[in-house]
Amino acid sequence: MKAAGRPGFAEALSAAAFVTLALAGVGHAIVGWPPLRGLGVACTVVFLVLQVRRSPRFQIVMAAALIALGLAVGQRAGDVSGVLVGGLVKAQVFLVLFFATA
Repeated sequence: MKAAGRPGFAEALSAAAFVTLALAGVGHAIVGWPPLRGLGVACTVVFLVLQVRRSPRFQIVMAAALIALGLAVGQRAGDVSGVLVGGLVKAQVFLVLFFATA
């Protein structure tokens, strides 16, 4: 049982992933060091997976549709992983924007 006012493990992991993705995303944009890109993408995936249960169903459906569209475009272009990673890198920009305004 968690104490009142203290986040549980999932909330703490989600917060840590979000802060790390924000730092890695900004760091990669400034320095361009490839490991920061990978770290940012990994943290983005962790954060989004942990936050799915808190998202409205419509947002989940729309995200699934956009992911499916991205997979189709990547398949057609012959670069599924490149399209997915590129999409996640671009998603970091919006997540960092939310971080800056929160």
